[in-house]
Amino acid sequence: NITMPFSSPMEAELVRRILSPDATPLPQPGAVLKDFTVSGNLLFIRLTAADHRQLQLSIRSCFQQLSLLMWIVQCFLPVFLALLHSGQRR
Repeated sequence: NITMPFSSPMEAELVRRILSPDATPLPQPGAVLKDFTVSGNLLFIRLTAADHRQLQLSIRSCFQQLSLLMWIVQCFLPVFLALLHSGQRR
């Protein structure tokens, strides 16, 4: 389980929506099951797999995605929200 704090519930929900697949695929042998939930400003990620190597790869990939998303949220979300608030949405 991974718990990731964000500055706001909106940021946590935004990242959850990006990381979550649109449709939950049917479980396949060897697949990593992913569950993303938000409570307040916390994002909870649960990864489960029968194969420990597959799980390790999935965890590494998840951290890489989280790192990139955190950078994007920190750099661009404030600018977007400021533009949205000022009515200069492009």
